[in-house]
Amino acid sequence: MNFAHIHLILNHVPVIGLAFATLLLLYGLARKSTEVARASFMMYVLIALATIAVYLSGHGAHEIVENLPDVSKPMIGVHEDAALVSLTAILIVGIAALAALIFVRSKPISRKLAVLVLVLSVLAGLSVGYTGSLGGKIHHPELRTGFVPPAEHSERPQSPQPGHRVQDAAE
Repeated sequence: MNFAHIHLILNHVPVIGLAFATLLLLYGLARKSTEVARASFMMYVLIALATIAVYLSGHGAHEIVENLPDVSKPMIGVHEDAALVSLTAILIVGIAALAALIFVRSKPISRKLAVLVLVLSVLAGLSVGYTGSLGGKIHHPELRTGFVPPAEHSERPQSPQPGHRVQDAAE
């Protein structure tokens, strides 16, 4: 396993994790449940820690994939810039959630604080979604703007029937 593998495995944690934690926080706000809000705050902290690993593994992944065919070197740079913004946004959410967990402790989490973390989470989620989209375009030309799919052939090669010889084009 190398950094490219690690990056591909972990890069879904910020995207899916933020969505799940945000839905959990929304549920906690709707139910007026401090316990559910605390659980979502703990998730934000864990997601922030995982995002650090995603970001750091991205540098190693860059070195591995930059010379592969169909890899867009300019897209790597754009993705890296967006990744730094996303990392910063998620760290802000994680730090806000951790601070709330530490300072509020046994008291109920205020609705204002929960809404603040929710807003920060949605903003971070938008950033992470954009960053992930850019990351996909690094090695998937079909996701890039202006991609034109190759024309389909009207005659597709058929698999040979048993006992029939496939004729070579050179014959």
